[in-house]
Amino acid sequence: MNSKHPLKFSATAKEYTTQYKGYTVTVPEGWPVSNNTACGPDDSYRFAMKTKELATQVTGLPDSILAHDLKYYGLNIPSEYCNPWREGQP
Repeated sequence: MNSKHPLKFSATAKEYTTQYKGYTVTVPEGWPVSNNTACGPDDSYRFAMKTKELATQVTGLPDSILAHDLKYYGLNIPSEYCNPWREGQP
């Protein structure tokens, strides 16, 4: 972990609904988010965690293209939908 930019966690403060690659995805209030990106922690991103569970809620399937896309592309949630950052474990 980069000590200059530590891994941080938060949760959604309110429900967030968006169109994502042809799906309507609703992220419930309290859903965990992280600043972790493919290039390391970046506080300008709030990526949804537990992406497989999120995709299953939308599609009803344990494995789907949506699950793949959420895992490898991520779903960035606007900061106004999230609680403040905290360092440590989710």
